Order: sequence, then C-alpha cells, then structure tokens
Amino acid sequence: MQIEKKVFSKLFNGKTNLSKKVDLALGDNLQAQVDNTNVELDKIARVIDEQFTPIREIDKIVSNNYFGDIDISGFIKALENLEDDYRVEKDKLTQAENDLGFSINRPQILDDALNQIVKLQDYEAVIRDDVNEYYKELDRYNLR
Repeated sequence: MQIEKKVFSKLFNGKTNLSKKVDLALGDNLQAQVDNTNVELDKIARVIDEQFTPIREIDKIVSNNYFGDIDISGFIKALENLEDDYRVEKDKLTQAENDLGFSINRPQILDDALNQIVKLQDYEAVIRDDVNEYYKELDRYNLR
C-alpha cells in the first residue's frame, strides 16, 4: 500500500505525464508481432519443406524440373520488427522507472515476448542453415 501511495503521488503531482494506463499500454502490439512472426515462420517452413521434397527424391525427378529460390526476407523482416517493438516497449518501462525514481515490476508480456524472440532467433538460424543446405544440394546436382 505504501508503494502504491508513493507511485500515485508521483504520477499525479504534475512532475510526470504518466498515468495509471501506462503499464496497460506496454506491450500491446508485442503479441501481434509474435503472432505475425510465427505466421512468417510457418510460411518459410512450408516453403523449405516444399523445396526440399524434390531433392530428397532426386532419383525420381526429371531433369527439367524448376527449383525456385527461397525468400526468407518476410520472416526476417517480421522478426526484426518484433525485436524493434520489444526494444521500444522495454525502453518505455525503463523511462517510466527513471521518471518515477524506482523500479516497476516487469510486465509478463515483456518476458513472454523476449522468450518468443529468443525462440524465433533460434528458428532463424535453423532456417538459414536449411536454406544454405538447399542451395548446396541444388549445386551438387547442377540444378541452379
């Protein structure tokens, strides 16, 4: 209760522009960015799988099949946007703490978003390895 009084007295004494709604706005778009990045991850996973299918069955493939490029830019851009939005939200929390002069409990959405970002960054590394392997296989069979 003492902390609450201290927070509200600092919030409403005219020294800051913050209000009670500040922490409600924190992270509003992070879940949407996580969802969007997961959609992009699903897309690229399907593309990689589709592109690998002919390579896995190379003995069955006729010589005039076309092997397309794998464009991972949509996934990379979505992940970069998520990382940028996370940094913005984290900076908002830091600024609020600086304005108030004490630490604020970190909203769960920031921790959840960070965990998702780390997981998606791991997927990015796997995707890049898979795409590189795909192109090596194409080169191996002179299909590029």
